Amino acid sequence: MSVVDTPTDRLQQLRRNDFYEYLISTSAVMAVTCILYLTQSFIAEADIIMAYLATVVVLAYSFNRGPTLFAALFSVAVFDFFFVPPFYTFAVHHEKYFLSFAVMAIVGFMFSSFSEKQKKQLRLTSTREKNLSDLYQLARSLAAASSLQSIFNIANLHLGKLCSADVGFFKPDGSKVTSLFNGSRIDIRKVPLARIEHCIGHRNESSDHSENQLPEYKYLPLGQPGNAIAAVVRLNAPLSEDQAHLMETFFSLVDLAVTRAQLSEQAGQAEIQAESERLRNAVLSAVSHDLRTPLGTIMGLASTLLDREMQLDGALKLELLETIYEESEQLSQKVTNLLQMSRSLRGKLTPNLELQNPEEFVGGTLSKMKHRLSRHRIHTGLDDTLLVPLDLSLMEVVLSNLLDNAVRFSPEQTVITIAGQRGQDCYELSVSDEGSGFKSKDTQQLFEQFYRADNQAIGGTGLGLAISKAIVEAHGGRVTATNHLPRGATFTVRLPLADIETEMPIHE
Repeated sequence: MSVVDTPTDRLQQLRRNDFYEYLISTSAVMAVTCILYLTQSFIAEADIIMAYLATVVVLAYSFNRGPTLFAALFSVAVFDFFFVPPFYTFAVHHEKYFLSFAVMAIVGFMFSSFSEKQKKQLRLTSTREKNLSDLYQLARSLAAASSLQSIFNIANLHLGKLCSADVGFFKPDGSKVTSLFNGSRIDIRKVPLARIEHCIGHRNESSDHSENQLPEYKYLPLGQPGNAIAAVVRLNAPLSEDQAHLMETFFSLVDLAVTRAQLSEQAGQAEIQAESERLRNAVLSAVSHDLRTPLGTIMGLASTLLDREMQLDGALKLELLETIYEESEQLSQKVTNLLQMSRSLRGKLTPNLELQNPEEFVGGTLSKMKHRLSRHRIHTGLDDTLLVPLDLSLMEVVLSNLLDNAVRFSPEQTVITIAGQRGQDCYELSVSDEGSGFKSKDTQQLFEQFYRADNQAIGGTGLGLAISKAIVEAHGGRVTATNHLPRGATFTVRLPLADIETEMPIHE
C-alpha cells in the first residue's frame, strides 16, 4: 500500500513552502526596486507603478495568496520609500499618492484572489481527473480479474492509492468469522461475527459512525444477496467529502466485480454438472449396450453347455468355451476401461513410474490376449536393451486397447506389428495393422471419449483410445495415429526418457 502523509506532515510541508514563497516575493520586489531606482531618470512614475503591478501579477500566478498580498503591500511601501517625495521616508508629500497606493494594493489583492481561485479550481480539476483515472484503472483491473482472490488483491492495492486505510474481506462460517483475503492487515479477532452477519443481512445499511471519527471500521456488503461477503475497511485518517464519495464509487465497482465472479463460478459449476450429467448418460448408454451383448452371449452359451438334454460333441463344447472366454476377455477389457476412465475423471490417474524393460509388459499383454489375437499374426520388434520409466499395469491397459482396436478393424489372418525403439529423448512404441485405416476427418476425434468411427457394425464403447491417451499423457508422453500404405493404421506411443537413470527406481 502507498504511504499517505499525515495532517502534521502536510502542515509542515505547507509552512516550508510558504517560507520560501515569502522569501522569493521579497527578493523579487527588491530586485525590481533596484532596477527601477537605477533607471528612474529614463521612465515615468506611472511606469514604475506598472512595473510593480506586473511583478505582483507574476507572483500571483506562481504563489499562494499570502505571499502575493505581501508582495503587493511591500511594493506600496518601497514605492513610497524610494520614489515618492520626500524620499527615503514613509511620509507622503501629496494626497494624490494615496490613490496610487490604494490602486496598487487593490489591484494586487484582486490578482491574488483571482489567481488563488483559479489555482484552487485547477487543483480540484486535477484531483478529479486523477480520481477518474484511478477508477478507470480499477475498473480495467477488475474486469480482467477472474477469481475472488485477484479481485481482493486489486481492491487492496487501489484502496491504498485512495486513502490511508486497510481492507479485509470476511464471511461467517458457523460460529466464527473466516477471512477470505490473506493480505489483510485487519486482525480477524477484532471483527465481531454478529457485525459481519448484520452487515451481510442488510446490504443497504450505512456505516454506524460519522465520516471523520477515528478509529473507524466500515462494514460494506459485497456480492450476491444469497452469497454475500463483508468488506471491512479500517480508516487510519479522516476522509474528505470527495474521498468519501470516491470510496463509495470504489466499492460499487468492487461489488460488481465480486458479483460477476460469483455468477461466473456458479455458471462454471452448472456447466460442470451438465457435462457430468451428459457424461453419465453417455456411459450408461454405452454400458447398457456394449456390456449387455457379451453378457448375453456368455449366459446363452453357458446355459447351452449346462443343458443336459443337448448332446454336444467335444469339439463343439470346446468351441463354445473358447467363445465364452473371448467374450469374457472383451467384457473384462470394457470394465477395465470404465474403471480407468472413472479414475481419470476424478483426477486420480497417477502412474507409479519405474524403469521397466518394454518386453515385459508387451509379453504379459500378448499372453493375456492370446485367444483374442489367435486369428491374427503377431510380429514384434523391440529394443530389449532399453529401460523405460512407466507404470507396468497402466501400460498393459494401453497396449491391450491398441491391440483390441487393431483386431476389430483388420481382417483375420492379417499381420499386427508391435515395434519399439528409442527416439529423440523418448521411447516409441507402435502398433500397426493391415485394416482399412481411418478417414482423415477422424484424426482429431479418434481419442475423444465415446467417439466411434463410421463403421457402426463394429462394437465398442468408444473409450479404449481415450483411456490410452489419458494414461500416456499421465506418463508425460503423447499418442498419435497415422494411416500407412498400402493399407492399415499405426498408433504410436511416445514416452519421455530424459534424466531417468538417476530419478527412477529400477524394477527387478
